[in-house]
Amino acid sequence: MFSVVKRQLDNGNHSRLLNGILNGNVGVIKSMIAELTDETNVARGFSLMPMARAVGYIIGLGVFPAATILLLISRCLGHL
Repeated sequence: MFSVVKRQLDNGNHSRLLNGILNGNVGVIKSMIAELTDETNVARGFSLMPMARAVGYIIGLGVFPAATILLLISRCLGHL
């Protein structure tokens, strides 16, 4: 029982660490969009951020399909 809880805490800590490392990119992207757009197209510029994330997810799944499939299977089976 303790090993399961420890593994879940480790996974949570790794997830938070990765989120913290990658979260700095959001600020850079927002400031870049603010610098590149003017008042007439600022809303359109910021609407591209979710689209870029979605494209990244699709490309990431396409580049590493075997690793993604194995990760999903291991999560479903509870071996991660």
